Amino acid sequence: MAALAALCAQACAPAPSPPPLESVPVLQARYLGAFGEQGDQEGQFNKPAGLSLSNDGTLYVADAGNHRVQAFNPNGVFIRAYGRFGRDAGEMDQPVDVAVRRQARTLLYIAERGNARVQALDTQDERYWTLIQDDGSGSFEPSGVAVGRAGDVYIANAASLSIMRVSPQGYVQWTRGMPLIPLRMPARLRVGPDGAAVVADPLGGRVARVDFAGSPMDSWEDAQIGAPAAAAVDSEGRWYVCDIRKKRIAALDPQGCPTGFFGEGTLSEPVGAAVSKNNVLYVADQGEHNVKRFRLLNRNRAEGLLP
Repeated sequence: MAALAALCAQACAPAPSPPPLESVPVLQARYLGAFGEQGDQEGQFNKPAGLSLSNDGTLYVADAGNHRVQAFNPNGVFIRAYGRFGRDAGEMDQPVDVAVRRQARTLLYIAERGNARVQALDTQDERYWTLIQDDGSGSFEPSGVAVGRAGDVYIANAASLSIMRVSPQGYVQWTRGMPLIPLRMPARLRVGPDGAAVVADPLGGRVARVDFAGSPMDSWEDAQIGAPAAAAVDSEGRWYVCDIRKKRIAALDPQGCPTGFFGEGTLSEPVGAAVSKNNVLYVADQGEHNVKRFRLLNRNRAEGLLP
């Protein structure tokens, strides 16, 4: 696949390149409010980070500073918490991201920066196990985790500036050795409907895409996106990028063309996002230690209605 910038130019023809973000109409999004506050009690947060949604609408939040993952219903009502500080099974140290395997059984994959591992949890029987961890060399520091439709687990590794994929059978494939756009700081990542992983690279000022099918890594950059910390994707492949520098969300179509931005004046430090089936965008705001909700209202620049 050609670079996302090239795809964007083709998709937005006759323009030779993607238009600046401010040159397109602002995607409308209605702010629905926030839940949570700073603290260590049920429903409170200390540096919330990655978010993930299950098929039933349960929202899982990596509560990094409290060393746990919390579960909420779609309206932000606390359900329960998993984990406590430590290194043993069921314990956590700075969980920075969480991903849900959306099958018959709900499996959580938790990227722990402090323990340098990805821990898995079967929520049905509350069984924990380690999927992968650092071998003591310091070459593994998970900064993001995502799950593909086939059950593959994708992990951003800040230590080696690379992405890895773990198949359900345990086969590991790295982006090292592939033709790469150098990543400066891979952060949270998600998998789109096409099966490709998109990772936020805040130091590089871009999002990067890799399909693990032998293609070079693609990237999309725009001067109007300062420091992307995370990206969420909806069922039709539209991306919503958390920009911690500009304190807003940038919306991109499946080809990487900008379709607007929102959240300015509402967001303080957006670092994680997830989109529900009914088009509610959840954003982890680390600066205010809460999770904010937005109703997405626009489909695209031309039609103006999001289903």
